[in-house]
Amino acid sequence: TTRQNILAVEKVYVFGDEFGTSTLNNNDLKNITHFVYSAIIIKESNLTKARTVRDEISNKFLSGHKIKSSSRALRNNDKKRIDTLSYLVENLDFTLHILVINKDELSKEQGGLRFKEVFYKYFQKIFIGLINNSYHDFKIVMDSLISENFHIDLKSYLSNQISYSLFDDYEMSNDFNEPLIQFADLISGSFGRIVNPTFESPIKDEIFSIL
Repeated sequence: TTRQNILAVEKVYVFGDEFGTSTLNNNDLKNITHFVYSAIIIKESNLTKARTVRDEISNKFLSGHKIKSSSRALRNNDKKRIDTLSYLVENLDFTLHILVINKDELSKEQGGLRFKEVFYKYFQKIFIGLINNSYHDFKIVMDSLISENFHIDLKSYLSNQISYSLFDDYEMSNDFNEPLIQFADLISGSFGRIVNPTFESPIKDEIFSIL
């Protein structure tokens, strides 16, 4: 509770990404049963430290490359994934928000959620709504999706559905222009290996324990 109160009075930066596909299970060739949204929330006073930790992880474990959960360096190297996650947790103060969507349940309903644009809008509304209700002063940067036109439409939709003021507090970017999105990618991809049977990791209990 104390930690949340501290975050509530200082501006926070929210970096979000997802793991999985919007395709419902009966048509999902990759057999990804659970879609994961994750956001790492960092206090404004810790932003410089966060960028330093990102660079340290990149140089220490990934030969200077991006932190990407699906990269060859992490995909088949359990020790490196654990080391990377542990270094992040041990060296940076942050909070996580994670939303897991069981697509088996959605497949029973079908409806508009079979369209990817509707899927992303619907679940970002839930996800961003939770963040909007948790923090007073924040900036949200989500990983980009589909197209620039969709970004504009999504931002307008979220502002109308959640809060008009969100329009100035929300943007979409990529992990090149905003490298801290890479933390959210790592967390989403790692959590996806806990909840998806096809991608289940033999170290899923360790991943869960660290996160």
